[in-house]
Amino acid sequence: MTTQVPIANSELHTLTAVNVPGQAYQLRVFLPERYYDSDTTTYPVLYLLDGDYAFAMATDVLRYLVYGGEAPELILVAIAYDSVKMSSDGGTNMRVRDLTPFPAENRPGSGGAENFRRFVQDQVFPFVELSYRAAPSDRALWGHSLGGLFGLYVLFTSPELFQRYIIVSPALRYGSRDAFDLEKEFAQTHSEFPSTEFTLSEAEGLRTGPAKLYLAVAEFEYYYPPFPKFVRILQSRQHKNLEMQTQVLTGATHFSVVAEGLARGLKAVFGKPSLFETLLRAIQAQGIEFALNLYHDLKQNEFDRYNFAESELNALGLYLLANNQVSEAIEVFKQNLVAYPNSWKARDGLGQAYRAMDQSSK
Repeated sequence: MTTQVPIANSELHTLTAVNVPGQAYQLRVFLPERYYDSDTTTYPVLYLLDGDYAFAMATDVLRYLVYGGEAPELILVAIAYDSVKMSSDGGTNMRVRDLTPFPAENRPGSGGAENFRRFVQDQVFPFVELSYRAAPSDRALWGHSLGGLFGLYVLFTSPELFQRYIIVSPALRYGSRDAFDLEKEFAQTHSEFPSTEFTLSEAEGLRTGPAKLYLAVAEFEYYYPPFPKFVRILQSRQHKNLEMQTQVLTGATHFSVVAEGLARGLKAVFGKPSLFETLLRAIQAQGIEFALNLYHDLKQNEFDRYNFAESELNALGLYLLANNQVSEAIEVFKQNLVAYPNSWKARDGLGQAYRAMDQSSK
């Protein structure tokens, strides 16, 4: 007899859509590890499309990023059908109907995105924000393939619904009209996106800023050819209140891109620039003294923008040590000890660096 492995910190709910008669959806919810340690802390929410496929994968990706300090703790809400089989194959998965804005000749029943959008806005949001300590001003949306097309549909028709968008391998050319039409119609009547508030951290609270969009595609897939043109058009608009990152994921395919696109997207829309990477490049280009001066300048003038967690300098010091840049590693560990004087990691790292220096001098 085998036992199924449950996903820790997860809960399951069922909602019946009012405007899609007879359609019941699953909401698969994943909560932060410390969620029940407090009754006041609120969290951003990442809404996942294609929840039957994406939920388990997304929980693991998020765990790793939170553990590494590269993403904040979030509530995940996956919208699912309790089936990976399409209705045409005898299943109950209605993604083709729900995620497509316009009907396609070869896909009967497609074109129901507006009804699905209304279900998310009118039923899913209120349920989640009543049931959990979810920040209504900090919602994110992840979608892949047709889910990416739905994400663009929302971005260009109801951009205020979400403050962060992670859109991976979108089906840009699909149906009687397509994402190019959606973008063009938005640009004809809008020069900016709604400004919004973001939760930087529990301590830092909310900050007003632009909507964030991460838009990616795999190098080896059929959705790649129209992608560069779409990006060029969107960039040429120079919309206010939109912070956009685009990426072609080298070596990836339409399906291998899913987890990588989510991880990179989470870092892009929720994370802060890596202090490790910034200082390492500074050391490589202009040396340790320049890098330390840059560190102090960033800490004084751009503290909210960068990740100044202890782990950043610790990881940089260990990298330099492994690369036999012992004197540089010592300076980095010294700085980490100044910033975190009670940290055993900072002391241990500095001790390792001094031992390496002693051994190299023998």
